[in-house]
Amino acid sequence: GAMPRDDAVAGRRPPARVLGDMNDKLRQRHFGSRVLAMTFAVYDAATRSLSLAGSGLPHPRRLRAGVVEPIPIEGVPLGLLPDRCYDQVDIQLGDDEVVVIYSDGVEETRDADEQEFGRERIDAVLRQHAHASAAEIADALIDATDQFAGEDDGFDDRTVVVLKALG
Repeated sequence: GAMPRDDAVAGRRPPARVLGDMNDKLRQRHFGSRVLAMTFAVYDAATRSLSLAGSGLPHPRRLRAGVVEPIPIEGVPLGLLPDRCYDQVDIQLGDDEVVVIYSDGVEETRDADEQEFGRERIDAVLRQHAHASAAEIADALIDATDQFAGEDDGFDDRTVVVLKALG
C-alpha cells in the first residue's frame, strides 16, 4: 500500500488520522514495549497552511515577530495504547514565520552539572536566529546543545526540523 505520507500529501487523510492508523497497525504487530514518538506535519506552500499532529514529542515551537510560542499538539506515543485519537492543529504561517519540530533529546541534553538544556534555552536560540535561514536555525540549535553538553556525549539523539515561510 501507499506510505502514510503519500496519503496525507495527496489530501486523503489528515495528519491526526495518519497517526491513529499508524498506532492501530503498531498495536496489531505486537512490538512489545517499543513505542514511537513523532510529529507528523503536512505543509501546503501555496496557502502557507501547516497541519500537525503529535505522538509524544515536545510541542513544536512557533516563532513569529520575535515571540516563541508552543504549538499545542498532544498525543501518546504510537503503539502504547489501543484505539487512540490524535489531536491536530492547523495553522497559517505569515512572512518569515518559523516552526521548529525537535526530538526530546534537544530539550534533555545535559551539561556537566546534569542541568537540562530545556525549552527556555531553545526559545532563546530561536529568537537570536530569527532572521537566519531554516538550515542556519537548525544548525544553531544543534551547535548550542553541543556547546551546552561540553565533553559529555552521552545524551539522547537530537533531531531538528525547521520550516520557514519566506516572505
